[in-house]
Amino acid sequence: MSVGDTADPIDAQSPADNTSSASRHQDYYLQTVVFKGRSWIQVEDCLFNVPRYHFERGSEVFAGMFSVPQPGGDTCKEGQGDSNPIVLVGKSSADFQALLKILYPLDIEPVMKNSSTWMTTGEWISVLKLSTEWRFLHIRKMAIEMLASTTEISSVQRIVLARKYEVASWLCRGYLELAQSTESISDEEGELLGWKTAFRLIQARERTPSVRLMNCVNCGCSQCLECSNCGRRQVPQNQARAGSIDAIVESIFAEEFRQAELASAEY
Repeated sequence: MSVGDTADPIDAQSPADNTSSASRHQDYYLQTVVFKGRSWIQVEDCLFNVPRYHFERGSEVFAGMFSVPQPGGDTCKEGQGDSNPIVLVGKSSADFQALLKILYPLDIEPVMKNSSTWMTTGEWISVLKLSTEWRFLHIRKMAIEMLASTTEISSVQRIVLARKYEVASWLCRGYLELAQSTESISDEEGELLGWKTAFRLIQARERTPSVRLMNCVNCGCSQCLECSNCGRRQVPQNQARAGSIDAIVESIFAEEFRQAELASAEY
C-alpha cells in the first residue's frame, strides 16, 4: 500500500502473507540483546533489553563476542531473553545506563539542543569508563571532548582520570595547572596523585624562573617584564611564567608523558 491509499491496512494482507513477502530493511531491522548489569559494590540486578546494532557496530569487544557461534541446543541463547542475559560482572547499572543514553537517546530534543541537562559530568565519566574498556572508540572520543571543556573536574581529578582511562592530553594539562597553582597540595590530593608526583610538582614550582616588574625600554610602561632567567627578553608576565613552566613540567614528567602517549595511541 502506498501513501494515500484508503484501504484498511489490516485487511490488505494477512500477517502470514506479510511475513512471507516482506524483506528485512538493511538498516532498520534491528536484533535485540538482553544485558544484566551486576555491581560488585552492592546487590543490584537490572535487565536491559536494547538493540544489538550499536554494540556490534561501535565496539570491538562486543563485535567479537557476538561473532562467536553458540551451541545450537540452547533453548535460549545468551542475550536473547530475560532468562539468559549477558551478565556484565562488576558493572553498575548507573554506568551502563549512561552509555545507553549516548547509544540510544530516548529524548531527542535536549540532544539536538545540546542541552547541558542531557548528560551530567558524572554520566560522561561513566561513558568514558565503559567506552574505554569496551573500545567504543567513537563514543570514547566524544566523552573526552565533552569532559575536556567542563570546569566541574579539578586538576587532580583530571590527572587521576587521565591515568585510569589513558587520556594523555589531560595528564599534561593537569600537571601544568597544578604547577602554576599558588595553593599547596593537600594530603588528600597527595594521596590521589602519589607522593612522588606531588614532590615533583613542588620541584616544578621551585624551578620556575621568577619575573620582575620594570619599565619597558621600548615603550616605557610597566606591563612588560624581564625574565630573570636570561635577563634580556621583554615579555608579559603570564607568558614568561607559562612558557617556563611548560618546559620544566615537560622535563620532569617526560617519561610519564611518553608512556601516556603510547597508551593513548592504542585508541
